[in-house]
Amino acid sequence: MVLGLHHHWRRVRDGLFSRFAAGGFASFGKQSHLSLPVTVHRADLIAIGRGVYFGPGCWLQALPTGDAREPGTIGLGFSIGRFARGVGSTSMSNHGVSS
Repeated sequence: MVLGLHHHWRRVRDGLFSRFAAGGFASFGKQSHLSLPVTVHRADLIAIGRGVYFGPGCWLQALPTGDAREPGTIGLGFSIGRFARGVGSTSMSNHGVSS
């Protein structure tokens, strides 16, 4: 029972964090989820599609490209596992990664 409560608490906590953090991103799709802890730099340059999952310990950083302020995109249904890193000005989707 205690483990079930802990699991439920993590889902609620991460869900609330995702909803409140969504406004800091260039866009944040429905059913997308950030699992704590997560490190994000320059969220304003990251556009997250629908149904994207970030596992605990993920690290995301967007790098501005010259004067362009076009956000990097993490597309529909993409999942990033525990302790993964994403750095740069790339677009990622469930169909692969492209620069």
